[in-house]
Amino acid sequence: MREMIDHYTADKETSPQSLEYLCHAGYLREVHVDPMTRTTEWEQKRESVFVVAGQGVTGLVDVSLNSTGTALDGTKYSEC
Repeated sequence: MREMIDHYTADKETSPQSLEYLCHAGYLREVHVDPMTRTTEWEQKRESVFVVAGQGVTGLVDVSLNSTGTALDGTKYSEC
């Protein structure tokens, strides 16, 4: 999904506003299921992105698991 966010941003010269935007634009077939929560709810990180010099747009830049769990090595799933 992260790669598709980058492709969308490069192609459209603006960030997607949500994962659903990626689906509607054909970059994803569907929003993937979070393997930990078994839902399509993801933590969506938004920031201002400067695609064209001097033009910043706030949009989706990354996603992470929405789970509050912790892996055996102590890493939080939400940090993956």
